[in-house]
Amino acid sequence: MSACYMLISLPPLSRAILPYELIVCDRLPTGQTFLIVGALDNTPCVLSFIINYYFSVASSLWWLMLTFTWYLSAARKWVPEGIDAWSSYLHLVAWALPAVLTIAVLTTHKVDANELTGLCSVGNADPWTLLGFVIIPKLVFVVVGSCLIVAGFSSMCRERDSFRRRGTDTSKLEKLMVKMGIFSALYIIPAITMIICDGYHMFMLMQWHPATIACKLHGGIERG
Repeated sequence: MSACYMLISLPPLSRAILPYELIVCDRLPTGQTFLIVGALDNTPCVLSFIINYYFSVASSLWWLMLTFTWYLSAARKWVPEGIDAWSSYLHLVAWALPAVLTIAVLTTHKVDANELTGLCSVGNADPWTLLGFVIIPKLVFVVVGSCLIVAGFSSMCRERDSFRRRGTDTSKLEKLMVKMGIFSALYIIPAITMIICDGYHMFMLMQWHPATIACKLHGGIERG
């Protein structure tokens, strides 16, 4: 997860070196520039999308893999050796699924530029693309991961109560539960906030497109 977030920071940092127009704009034969929507000809734009989107999805999946292993250990009582035996499958899911989604965006030409950040991603201009490739995957990862965490905590609470009835010290178990709870909250709260922001963005796009077209049809702004 840390490596994914480090790589996600590269496209924003590149804005300190690369000019705005080089990343998010294409140029007509007349020399006029325009914001990229659905084009794959601009290499810096495509690279910024691939790095940002692929590793964003991968980081979410690695968190989901962590909650899955937590569930196996806390609720199903798997030993570390049993979890290690599944490590190759966890790596396959965490790295392959983001690649599939990234390829799907590229093959459907859904890469578009964000005029505010000066970077390319997906769903900046199409609300349904934003829903399908950003909001729904994030929501699924958060919901499934949260359910696994709750199941793990429920099992550990029962185990703690059982230890207490037998007079066994539960301080180490409680410290582990507190650490996992803090870590989960530090991921889930920002993730839910991002989903809400993306949902608001989608809602505004659904209002903005018809309003812009209607405004142009009635000559409210320069037609083009």
